[in-house]
Amino acid sequence: MFGAIRNQLSLSPKLRELAIVAIGVLNKADYEYAQHEPDFLKAGGIKEQLGALADVPAALDNIKLFDDAERATLALTYEMTRNITVADATMKRVRAIFPDPQVVELAGTIAGYNMVPRFVVAIGIELE
Repeated sequence: MFGAIRNQLSLSPKLRELAIVAIGVLNKADYEYAQHEPDFLKAGGIKEQLGALADVPAALDNIKLFDDAERATLALTYEMTRNITVADATMKRVRAIFPDPQVVELAGTIAGYNMVPRFVVAIGIELE
């Protein structure tokens, strides 16, 4: 599953990694964040964006650092991670930006990578 998420999606690698690092922050999974921080930067993310992700709820509205697609990605990531259910307005916003296959890919990425911190935090995997 993770091989497909990492290598076979039409979703932008930057948006994929943005969702993953936000999940790391929201779940207090330092290992996941640290593993994906370089991938986010390699995919076109910038250090200022990473800094802003220390407060994901504030980043949702940060129009200076995040474009519409990035903010929609963060909104879906936040709601799926914190609430599981997604507000109709958020899903409408996401569907207005992404074609249906990418909506599915983004939701699948968020769901899959929410499993990772539940594993690494539970068994105590720490940064090296």
